[in-house]
Amino acid sequence: MGIIEQVSKDLPNFPDDVIDQWIGYYAESEGWPPPSPLEGRWQGLLANKDLKYWSSLKWSREVIYPPSLVLTPECNRRIQEMIGFHAAGVPCAYSEFMGEEAKPRLARLLQYLRENGNLPCAPILIEKDGEHEIIDGNHRVVAYLLWEPWKEKEIFQKEPFPVTLSREIEFWVGREDA
Repeated sequence: MGIIEQVSKDLPNFPDDVIDQWIGYYAESEGWPPPSPLEGRWQGLLANKDLKYWSSLKWSREVIYPPSLVLTPECNRRIQEMIGFHAAGVPCAYSEFMGEEAKPRLARLLQYLRENGNLPCAPILIEKDGEHEIIDGNHRVVAYLLWEPWKEKEIFQKEPFPVTLSREIEFWVGREDA
């Protein structure tokens, strides 16, 4: 049985794409299901919420213009720190954690945006009380937010020219069952 099938037994509400992007790698490397109570990498990955919480979410794929996201204060801080690091070299916890991989990772996403005008896959959000928490896709959202003003810079105005940046970006959005 594959990892998507294993996770789907405990989280039947999760779309395969959400499992594949977000939980699948960790389920394979750390083992599935996660321990109860949560410990280790699972605590951070699952935001200290048990499988009962995650199995209560209703998922939908929605089109959202990334600058219009209303982020939780913690998520907004994290995104702004990442932008500050990539735009101005301001060190932060993210840059210390990512190390040398941070800049090439963003560069690959910027190149993808330049060539395709869209993100390679849908970031994953949780929405609660009108605010969004990015649970997978921080780098994709940061790349979009940086590329939007950068795409017009002279350095990028050479062949092949950047394609038009889509304002209609697909996101997976999980909401608590009302």
